[in-house]
Amino acid sequence: MLHSPTCQHALRALIYLAEKDAPGPVLVREIALASGTPHQSLAKILHSLRNHGLVRSTKGPGGGYRLARPGDAMHLLEVIEAVDGRFELNKSCILGLDQCTDHASCALHDVWKTFRERYYAKIASMTLREAAHALRRKRVAIRDEQLDRWPAADLLRDDDRRGTAVENLRALTPCRGSGRRRQPRSATTQFQPASMPHQPGSAR
Repeated sequence: MLHSPTCQHALRALIYLAEKDAPGPVLVREIALASGTPHQSLAKILHSLRNHGLVRSTKGPGGGYRLARPGDAMHLLEVIEAVDGRFELNKSCILGLDQCTDHASCALHDVWKTFRERYYAKIASMTLREAAHALRRKRVAIRDEQLDRWPAADLLRDDDRRGTAVENLRALTPCRGSGRRRQPRSATTQFQPASMPHQPGSAR
């Protein structure tokens, strides 16, 4: 695991604040629910982040937390190092060896070295707002992919079922000015055209 659970919670919470971009403080309860973090743990995390100057807090009714700086002026690395300390992947071996260098390396040393250099450069340059935008794009892509899997016929059937439910709900409500109730219609009821007026000389 690259980051501690506490650091993961802190990143999710601050990325949510950057995404929301609220003009005022946001309740801890809302941040916890939106970011999927435990409420009690998040309250302690945000208190610690306030001490590091990453968020500001407001007490009393309408209080909560907001970013100390705009989301495009705060980088992921700042949050990571505020929680977990200095981020030094080069001191750890992916296979758990006590010593892993270019001269005494493990089987995955070169792969791990390339990854950690790229990852460090990314989190050092990516802002909270950029991370929020990336998350939003991912959600939209997932939603669009799910919609593409739904046949058009199923969507039409869903719309028809919803329309039938609304009509039946209205049918259970007495007509205004009378005690009569409308007759509920079945989901399979088809539209019946009005009968044509009888023409003289035509067979009935």
